Amino acid sequence: MRSTLEFQKKFIHALLTQDMLDGVFNSYNNIDRRLEVYRRNFMQGYCEALKKTYAMTAVCLGGDFYNVAVKYVCQNRPLAGQLFSTYGERFPDYIEQSEVKDLARLEWVLQAIIMAREDASDFCQIKSVFPENLLWQRRSDVAVFYSDYPVGELYKALRLEGINPKLNPNPSYYCIYRQEGVPVIFPISRAEYTVLNMLQSSMTIGQLFDILTFSQEMFGNILQKIFTTTFLKVKEIDDYSFATKCADL
Repeated sequence: MRSTLEFQKKFIHALLTQDMLDGVFNSYNNIDRRLEVYRRNFMQGYCEALKKTYAMTAVCLGGDFYNVAVKYVCQNRPLAGQLFSTYGERFPDYIEQSEVKDLARLEWVLQAIIMAREDASDFCQIKSVFPENLLWQRRSDVAVFYSDYPVGELYKALRLEGINPKLNPNPSYYCIYRQEGVPVIFPISRAEYTVLNMLQSSMTIGQLFDILTFSQEMFGNILQKIFTTTFLKVKEIDDYSFATKCADL
């Protein structure tokens, strides 16, 4: 008879991989049949967790969703103490259809935006000027998203109207942000996507202008639209305090 520790390791491995234990532990009769109730509960729990995160993806995939989910769970062991809501980041990689894969990617970003925690002390409302001596950065509860398909419209159609329209390839850019605790999918232009994507890191306006190839007129129009929203936060630079900077805006 093998050690208790070894048995526990094999037991957990069997839950995660669906491997059989009969023949491994001959001293236990019908061990796989006994294990099945635990295996079903474990697998059902994580498949349902994936379905909550990828709800519209599940609608698109229909009955195939659970086949993909089981394959994912078997090949991606949940980490100890990991919440259901933080499990499933690589799930879209297991989906074959390109548009549904992108829909799943979008749903993962939506989940991340819901859970994001931005420090309010790093943010102030921009009023009318754009000080060149300040660093700007996209808020952590704001994301940008690109797809070869209009998956933002697909998500809205599924969620709001319960319909699954056929998608034609069409490069689409989105800004995703949280408004009163609810994620919003907002279509943006390719140029706006480029600027917001670059602002994942903190930059001055001068640094942005030096890197981008936009005309001065286009750059000015983008600044007026992006820098007068709540998508960005101000970061410390030089010896200015945050309170002083906000008072000067």
